[in-house]
Amino acid sequence: LANDHFKLQSDSLKLTKKYFGKVEKALGANTAARFVQVMNQVNLLIDVQIAASMPLIEPVVEEAAR
Repeated sequence: LANDHFKLQSDSLKLTKKYFGKVEKALGANTAARFVQVMNQVNLLIDVQIAASMPLIEPVVEEAAR
């Protein structure tokens, strides 16, 4: 689960960099920076909503410890 999370974060960063380059080329560096800021804020809001609805993973109780 953790490795999947890390992969998704890495893929998301690659996608953000890709679109930053495209927006920068089309509209300039300042607009591209604002684009990244807004996308980051939107993604954080989504992440908070998802995290609020997910329970924490329970610790695993070892058989020998019982």
